[in-house]
Amino acid sequence: MTPSQSVSNYDQTRLSRGVLETVLDLWIEFKKEHNVPIRGKSMVPILKDGDIAKVVHDIRDLKPGDIVIFRKGWYLIAHRVLLQYQDESGRRFYVTQGDKSRRPDSPVEENEIIGRVVGVVREGRYLLVDCRQQKWYRKLTDINLYLKLRFRRWMWIFHLLKVGVV
Repeated sequence: MTPSQSVSNYDQTRLSRGVLETVLDLWIEFKKEHNVPIRGKSMVPILKDGDIAKVVHDIRDLKPGDIVIFRKGWYLIAHRVLLQYQDESGRRFYVTQGDKSRRPDSPVEENEIIGRVVGVVREGRYLLVDCRQQKWYRKLTDINLYLKLRFRRWMWIFHLLKVGVV
């Protein structure tokens, strides 16, 4: 076997979208805690590449600062909730963003959310990441969110002034 063949994943089975959707729906239906492997760097240092996130599927009382896992196409994404709102028809949406991301994600509908991250297994140790338990971290997150939203609002007003709308 050549080195290029050893890193190939042609022999791995790909799940069809239907199978993936069924598994995720069963996870949510049984309302149990599940482990989800983390890949990527958008939530460093809270979630690191190689961590295993502990996810609870009860999302009734999500608040800004909570870390959620949601579906976007074929991917599961773990990002922090910035704000929530309802549209005219009563559907609930969440605006999320990775801690290291420059911009927020497009709004996530409530039915796309798999669950809320409450902890992480890293190097054999369980670490609590549930912001409800870490009040000091929750306060820092709230201040950071407030400053981000204010800054974006002022940048939007500045943009409107610059183009001559206001």
